[in-house]
Amino acid sequence: MTIAQQIGRVNANLETATRAREFVAYAKHLLAAKGGVGEALHYAEGNRATPGILNVLKSALEAGGTTTDDWGSELATFSNGFAASPAGFGAYDRMLSDNAFTRMPMKTRMAVVTVAISGATVNEAKPKPISKFVFTNPTLEPRKSTAIVVVTEELAKSAAPAAFTLLGDELRKGVARNRH
Repeated sequence: MTIAQQIGRVNANLETATRAREFVAYAKHLLAAKGGVGEALHYAEGNRATPGILNVLKSALEAGGTTTDDWGSELATFSNGFAASPAGFGAYDRMLSDNAFTRMPMKTRMAVVTVAISGATVNEAKPKPISKFVFTNPTLEPRKSTAIVVVTEELAKSAAPAAFTLLGDELRKGVARNRH
């Protein structure tokens, strides 16, 4: 891997981590406000939230509809960052983040080897064994992993960085355990 590729990867990882933290902070402000967006904005301003979080909360207060192309785009950025962040919490996610799998679009029909070939060591002039593949042809269907957690009001209103870390880590672990 070249230095430029390593720098790009580190930058992408930092961006994902930032978006994941913002998603958790956004959720935490909504929790503290018991779902009230106006009060969540007040908590976010009091806790010096990032401009991205403030923009999402402000846009949620403005009248509008779901028919425009950019509706919810700021929150989608946060949630996509969170969705990409469990790499350190599950082996599957770690392998996926390390590009150990082939990425394919959803609804794609694929060939999966269910019984692999095996090699053999034989003496000279002896018969060579033959192996065979066994395949299945599933379709890659979309799936959703979720984790729902109940927190105390004290944790929801806490501005301590450890509270953000605890909530974010537990949500990531819950999602990572359900992915398969």
